[in-house]
Amino acid sequence: PRNRLLAHGPQQRLSAEMVRDQALQAGGLLNEKMGGPPVMPEQPDGVWNVEANNPERWKNVTGPDRYRRSVYTFIKRTAIYPSFVTFDAADRQLSTPRRIPTNTPLQALVTLNDPVYQQAAEALAARMAKAPQSPGRDVIDSRLDYAARQVLSRNLSAAESLALRKLYQSAGPAAVASALL
Repeated sequence: PRNRLLAHGPQQRLSAEMVRDQALQAGGLLNEKMGGPPVMPEQPDGVWNVEANNPERWKNVTGPDRYRRSVYTFIKRTAIYPSFVTFDAADRQLSTPRRIPTNTPLQALVTLNDPVYQQAAEALAARMAKAPQSPGRDVIDSRLDYAARQVLSRNLSAAESLALRKLYQSAGPAAVASALL
């Protein structure tokens, strides 16, 4: 009760960069290559071009580098990576000793519509399909348990399992993966 055990430490929200990295890790896509130049992961067309006097152009990187850790994402103060802004990343205009976390509907929309999160959800759904069946559990429950351990690092409660089972049966594993991410 007094946080004396490591397993009971205070809960803390993930930073903008960690949210992206966690989604990529759950999908098995995260490229953990260390060092090197920054990369420009996929972002919506035209976002980079709105700033005046911008001689550089955003070039969506392809291959495994597009899934590099977020710390290697190219950042320009006048045109920050859009999903980072939505998840309260520092704007780099001023020194930011502490980030103030918010909870907005836009964050849920980013995880449903941003190409990185869609690709991570598809990869997680593919991993769910290949997950081994747990003894004494049916296939759907085994897949849901696997996905929950990958994303939440815990087992599902009975209510969560029931809701996700209904979603799995009506919309398929990709919908469950998107819901969990």
